[in-house]
Amino acid sequence: MNFASTILSFYTLITRILYYPLQFYLKLRLKGAEEDSQRYQEKLCIYDKKSLDEFSNAKRDKEVIHIHTSSAGEFNAIKALLKKLDHPSRYLLITTVRISGALAFKQYRHTSDNIQHVYMPFDTPQAINAFLDFWSPQSLILVESEIWPNLLQFSSRKQKICIINARMSHRSFSRWSKVSFLLKEILNKCSFIAAGTKTDFKHYKNFCSNTYLTGNLKYDAAILTTNTLDLEALKKSIKERQVFACISTHAGEEEILINVYKQLKNKIPNLLMIIAPRYANRGEEIQRLCFDNQLIAILRSKDNQNTNHVPDDAQIYICNTIGELGLIFNVSKIVFVGGTLVNIGGHNVCEPINLGCTVITGKYHQNAIDIIEDMKHHNGLITVDNPDELTAVVLHLMQNPEKAESIAANGKKCIDENKGAINKTIELLEKYEVIKTY
Repeated sequence: MNFASTILSFYTLITRILYYPLQFYLKLRLKGAEEDSQRYQEKLCIYDKKSLDEFSNAKRDKEVIHIHTSSAGEFNAIKALLKKLDHPSRYLLITTVRISGALAFKQYRHTSDNIQHVYMPFDTPQAINAFLDFWSPQSLILVESEIWPNLLQFSSRKQKICIINARMSHRSFSRWSKVSFLLKEILNKCSFIAAGTKTDFKHYKNFCSNTYLTGNLKYDAAILTTNTLDLEALKKSIKERQVFACISTHAGEEEILINVYKQLKNKIPNLLMIIAPRYANRGEEIQRLCFDNQLIAILRSKDNQNTNHVPDDAQIYICNTIGELGLIFNVSKIVFVGGTLVNIGGHNVCEPINLGCTVITGKYHQNAIDIIEDMKHHNGLITVDNPDELTAVVLHLMQNPEKAESIAANGKKCIDENKGAINKTIELLEKYEVIKTY
């Protein structure tokens, strides 16, 4: 047994012990509304009898493919791929970690009974082995950057494993490079890795020789859908006001954006800012922050009731719901993508660009650097270094709508030119027999 194997064995031992405290931790998260109150026990691989019977019948005599994504963003990136993989003889089991991923699946409009979602259990031997024993998947497809040591170790005994749309930031690469022997041991379980960008390819190639550059699935992602009735009602309520949307924002970022709003309001009196935080449960926190700044802010959802009515005196509209970004992109054609004014690393810029929006990001966009640099090369989005630049850019775009439309069109053209990752990914899945060819 080499040193890396020894460390992984120690990890398995520690997580075996942690299985019991994790049960209490799960209940604490449940009290804080951080877990699904109806399905939280799926994190321990515990299903009710009705679900067990339904799952057993649905997957019987089928090729079970386990596809693991972390949350809504990763799931949205593979929706077009799922359509290609769907087959009567194949059962696609989608797992996510966060509630946002489950809600994204719930809103996913698919007609097949061969696609199911459950929460991914904790990476402990007890939960993972119970999961594998029940589902008996033939293959495991990890999406982007979900590397779970026990899941990979135990799955590799009977399954083909791969990582698609693989992502590794500069920060992660720097950290893993210090223990490269360990990551090589973990990734040794993979048949192949399909990198989403040139940077990701270079990073992963250091740890796994079977790494390919397939392109980013986010370029191929389906355009976000919108509830037509909600959209019509919201547009009617907003009237002729100018709208600036800030999506996927994080703590510390909203304060900056509120100050930007105050500066813009001096020049654009009828301005409405929409804020859609990365984590919807932060809505009330952001509303209090707005009140502290003497701004009138309303929540889209209150007591589980959504409102499409924005009063004329409302200054901030907080979209504390999940799966409604398409609605926002249809009412605001200038969009700031968060996680970039604070050092988070950025989020998906393709979704708003696909719906004709002019996108702005801050300087901390290392998680999507290849896509953003490609967009900048095509003059398809704008990056800013500080809040003053953001204020100036938004003002300029609102005063020069033809400039905004030109940038949006360039961004859409860049996406169209980079499509093709789905077909390259499927070719690798078939070549390495991760999926059967029908």
